[in-house]
Amino acid sequence: MNWDQIFAVFAITFTNFSIVFALYFNLDKKIEEQRKETLILIQALRQEMRDFHGKLALQDAEFKAHILYFHNEINKKQGG
Repeated sequence: MNWDQIFAVFAITFTNFSIVFALYFNLDKKIEEQRKETLILIQALRQEMRDFHGKLALQDAEFKAHILYFHNEINKKQGG
């Protein structure tokens, strides 16, 4: 093998490794960006679930107060 052939093999190998590493690091950045977007969505869903739970608890309390009020009114009318 001549020196120019050996140099060509090393140059091609180095170029291939450089391309693979560049693609890997670029892919790693994209994965990190997607992970951050997913984390933001999960946090938004958790907040929405808390808000929904709060509204549901409020409706439950209002319903119980409504039932209790009318139950007391019926008892007053019946003399109980």
